[in-house]
Amino acid sequence: MSLIKFIKLTYKYYKGSNDTNPDLKEVFGFIRELDKTKDKKIQMNWQQYPVAYKVYTGKSYLENLKANTFKESTFGYDLQKWFEEDNLDLFKVSLQTITPKNKLDAKFLEHTTFQHDVIHFLNDYDTSPVGEVMVLSFNLAKEFRWSYFAILFSSLFMALRNTFTKGGWKKIKYAPILVYIRLVLEGYKRGKKAKWFMTVDFEELYNLPTANVKKILNIKPSVYWVHIKPKWAKLHKHYKQH
Repeated sequence: MSLIKFIKLTYKYYKGSNDTNPDLKEVFGFIRELDKTKDKKIQMNWQQYPVAYKVYTGKSYLENLKANTFKESTFGYDLQKWFEEDNLDLFKVSLQTITPKNKLDAKFLEHTTFQHDVIHFLNDYDTSPVGEVMVLSFNLAKEFRWSYFAILFSSLFMALRNTFTKGGWKKIKYAPILVYIRLVLEGYKRGKKAKWFMTVDFEELYNLPTANVKKILNIKPSVYWVHIKPKWAKLHKHYKQH
């Protein structure tokens, strides 16, 4: 991808994100444009793992999860409860606009969505804009996509704008630009240390306690996210009012 094309598409996301009624079709079209070739490379790499054959030939992990019963306090039970909540986010909405070329691509896309949800669940990242930033940062460590990078890059400038135009600089410790950078770095570092979720056979872990699953997947505690999460709602409300 050329630098000029990247800048143009990044600006398109930035402009759409600042609009109170952005053209989501256009924004999601930007995402697909960025990942045209990268998605295929990631899929081909993923197909080398045993879990890919299972995904391609059987029911989806989500279907199997919902069809089974698990003991309380197990990973399967806790994940089922999470899916019963309303956890729709823009990432999943964007995937719904994609028309897969064939059945294998459709199954890959479906499993990508499942992985996205499991990242939310195991890291306790909510589906707010900041929660999505954490998921993208975490996932970027294993799956570099230009769309992820562009969204994070554009969001950096939005955080910078909020810092100097909405009074964010008045409390240096919680200046949007500083909070944003720390969150992205923490998410990326944690994703780097964890296993690549797309290659994990989660069905073999459903009967284990969730805490044990986090250890197996090398998911470390998210210190700064836990600290900033309760403050995020107040900060978000403040910036929307100014």
